[in-house]
Amino acid sequence: MGDVLRVGVESGAVRDDLPTDLLAAAVFGMLRGLDEWALGAAPPGPRNVDAESAASAASAPGILLRAMLEPPARADLARDGTHRPTSPVPM
Repeated sequence: MGDVLRVGVESGAVRDDLPTDLLAAAVFGMLRGLDEWALGAAPPGPRNVDAESAASAASAPGILLRAMLEPPARADLARDGTHRPTSPVPM
């Protein structure tokens, strides 16, 4: 995974303000968390899931990965090149 992230950084597709080994650990942890959430989200057995809920759950990994790895927009950068959040992170 580290090589893929390094290529992403070099191409500008992945943020370069954090070490790639940190990004790899964060990606792994997030994907593990998604797996645990998916396995614990509903009791075993047949599931009656509507199409909207299924689509939302299916798109979650991509949305979260993009949010974590995508370089910040230029408008979000401070003068020194560090990321400047434009809105508070909900807790």
